[in-house]
Amino acid sequence: ALDLVDTLAGVLELPLHIEGLVRGSELKGCFYHHPFEEDRKCPLLPGEHVTSEDGTGLVHIAPAHGMEDFLVGKSFGLDVKSLVSADGTFTDKAAKGALTGQHIHGGGTDTIKQLLRTKGLLLKERSYCHRYPYDWRTKEPVVQRATKQWFANLDQIGDLAVDALDSVSLVPEGSQSRMRAMLSSRKEWCISRQRIWGVPIPAFYDAVTDEPLMNSATIQSVMEKFQQYGSDCWWTLSVDDFLGEGMGSKYVKGADTLDVWFDSGVSWDSVVRGRGLNFPSDVVLEGSDQHRGWFQSSLLTAVAVSNAPEAPYKTVITHGFVLDEKNRKMSKSLGNVIYPSQIVDGTAPSEVTDEKANPVKDQHQEEQHESDGSGKKKRKKKKKKKKSEQSPASRMPSALGADVLRLWVATSNYTQDVTIGGETIDRISSQYRKIRNTMRFIIGCLDDWDCVAWTLPQGEEHKSNDWPTRPTLIVREQDGRESKGTLPFVDAYLLHLLNETCNEIDESYRNYSFAQAVSIATHFINSRLSSFYLDTSKDRLYADSKASFQRRSAQFVLARVLENLLKALAPVIPHVAQEIYEFTPKAIVDGFKGGLGGGGCYGARTQEELRCIFTHGWLANEESWHSKEIAGQMEGLEVLMEEANRVLENARERELIRSSLEAEIEVTTNGKAFFTLLESLQENKQLSSLMRSSHAIVSFGEEGSLQLPGTEGEGEGGGGGVG
Repeated sequence: ALDLVDTLAGVLELPLHIEGLVRGSELKGCFYHHPFEEDRKCPLLPGEHVTSEDGTGLVHIAPAHGMEDFLVGKSFGLDVKSLVSADGTFTDKAAKGALTGQHIHGGGTDTIKQLLRTKGLLLKERSYCHRYPYDWRTKEPVVQRATKQWFANLDQIGDLAVDALDSVSLVPEGSQSRMRAMLSSRKEWCISRQRIWGVPIPAFYDAVTDEPLMNSATIQSVMEKFQQYGSDCWWTLSVDDFLGEGMGSKYVKGADTLDVWFDSGVSWDSVVRGRGLNFPSDVVLEGSDQHRGWFQSSLLTAVAVSNAPEAPYKTVITHGFVLDEKNRKMSKSLGNVIYPSQIVDGTAPSEVTDEKANPVKDQHQEEQHESDGSGKKKRKKKKKKKKSEQSPASRMPSALGADVLRLWVATSNYTQDVTIGGETIDRISSQYRKIRNTMRFIIGCLDDWDCVAWTLPQGEEHKSNDWPTRPTLIVREQDGRESKGTLPFVDAYLLHLLNETCNEIDESYRNYSFAQAVSIATHFINSRLSSFYLDTSKDRLYADSKASFQRRSAQFVLARVLENLLKALAPVIPHVAQEIYEFTPKAIVDGFKGGLGGGGCYGARTQEELRCIFTHGWLANEESWHSKEIAGQMEGLEVLMEEANRVLENARERELIRSSLEAEIEVTTNGKAFFTLLESLQENKQLSSLMRSSHAIVSFGEEGSLQLPGTEGEGEGGGGGVG
């Protein structure tokens, strides 16, 4: 503390002279006289929490009134004497009774200063800021005091609890190391609380010695009374009712209650086992603060009962907390609370208004007056509140429905703290409308589907001879007519993408990665379905005859897409999923997996109950849709499509065409396999759709090229090379 000499001299406003130097370690074993009890000697002790940043390098400790002081006192065997009662006043043991009944944050402090002055021991009095615990609700300073508590010794079960985590999956993965570290460093658990509510600890105390009485006989008696009257009988029945006649004069009931984490921690037994549910539980879900709370108390109590490394759950999922757009915790006092009902139906709890939520009036909102020199005051116009100055609740879009709120939750990284605000909800609302509108477009395309059955045969014997990588599609109309053919390339490719998408969505759900599942689904909708498939299939859906094979093939694929998208997104946006489902043609629904035409339904007893998307099971994915060959062929087509788009854009810039539909594209390729593919696409009228042109011609040549008829080379008209 040598560096503090000048600072201390400034504080005391006294000149200080160094008489000698003594190391702190040399003071160990020395004593000083207590300022209020001259006959009492107190030891000087080393403490790691004492720093040389301020003061003198010496501090007083009160082992009963602070964690760091308690640990120092415990390590050196000091008596832990509490000099403060439960109401925050000094007991008669403080300063030989001179402080009895005085509050530590009031008159008691004044009396202490006066006692020091009287003894000539007060060198300086000044106010300064320092860290001190405050109650988060009342905003009042907390009185720290050591009291008698009930503890659970974890020495014997701590290692078992750590070993039990080997069989538990924790989400996110970082939770595993965090929980292990907490369990490894925890040696005891204080299971008692001093509250006026809760489950009582069934302990009786000797009226004279204050020794606790708790054994199997007393616990059995209390259990019987609890089963008969409920746990509140602890407060209404007498000691004689629990222990027998005459015991009330010898014992008193304890007033401690159980730690609430002990109550909830044994739910694996009282709820899960007690109600005959699966044990261990598949999943437990709570906030990140529960690594020290419910997650840990459940594990510790289960291990203690079984005396084996057996966890009461298989998976632990941890979520973060919701913050406002400025990453602040939501609080009524801050006025930044956003209620779910505001987003769902535009309402908020009646007691919360913008005025109450933001009690600090904004200077732009107050009426201001100023003198005009005549003694009269003229009123200034109110300034309109800026958008940035409005409360978060007033800036929040409202009445968007429950699905938008659910979609926001599902797209958030719940393993961390997440923010919510107007801009975020606007973005989610747009995403929701895109999903809804796409599926609405699909059911519009399926409106006239009245086929009694369709099938996509599996197995090599059903594969097309011309295209071994593409299955045969058979569609049977209501009048008995049957159309049969090779599944068009674009349709087969989308089913391949649908297969991959379904597998990825399924894996994401199984890993509780809901944001990833939604992201995969929306990427498929935006990039693969809307921008590619629907755009290139509009001609045959709109213009071909109703029962043409090309149109029925597209409808078949869209029916498979609709079924899987509805099932994949129904857990997230159930209302719109059910709405789309109810508007889906009956013939399509009958073909859903698990539906009327699919051979059974989950728990449904009547046809009316079948009209629910959730009764059709999970994804209707078929591995036969997967084809590496089709995916490889599509890679070559995508190169061609990019080149065609470049050529068309070049032609538009040179004003050779106004729209791509005015163009005819000639494609020459020197690859035999690629030529065969393009030729089949040309025959099915799909090549022009892929090229975004009115017509496309394909030919085989020594040098590959792509150009508009009547132009030569890129510089003249926008041609390009094609392999």
